[in-house]
Amino acid sequence: MKNFLEAVTGGISKTVDYVVEKNRKAALINRVKTVIRSEERNMERAYMELGKYYYRTLRDPENKETEHFCRAVDHSSQRIDRAVTKLEELSGEDSDEGCASCAGCDACGEGCDSCMEDGADEIEMEEGDAARDGVSEEDLDDLRKIDGADGADEPDSSFPYDV
Repeated sequence: MKNFLEAVTGGISKTVDYVVEKNRKAALINRVKTVIRSEERNMERAYMELGKYYYRTLRDPENKETEHFCRAVDHSSQRIDRAVTKLEELSGEDSDEGCASCAGCDACGEGCDSCMEDGADEIEMEEGDAARDGVSEEDLDDLRKIDGADGADEPDSSFPYDV
């Protein structure tokens, strides 16, 4: 009986040692993967800063290899400018019309533009969403013009990324 208990105890001890070693190895693998991800993020930030520096100071319109990337940045910047202008126009219209009689928002009690309730952080609106939310086809056409969907200011079609 004593030999049986020693054999069982020895087997359990070996199993526990095996599990502990597996857990140590898994923890080490996870730490190494974390270091790799961290360094990849550092590289991405460095590449972005390098690209910004190139765009601002070293841009060469004659360099066909990089100019399409620069034009894509220009295009996106123009789209953002148009969207911000339209947003300012829309925000100005809403404030002028509704705030005189408005008691404020239910969520914060402040004026109309004080909080971003009702999913205002959603940027793009699908056509189905527009119909459901009462957005007219004319308003959608205006948004498409701002967004450049009419084909104006499109970047070089050889640009490999979706802009």
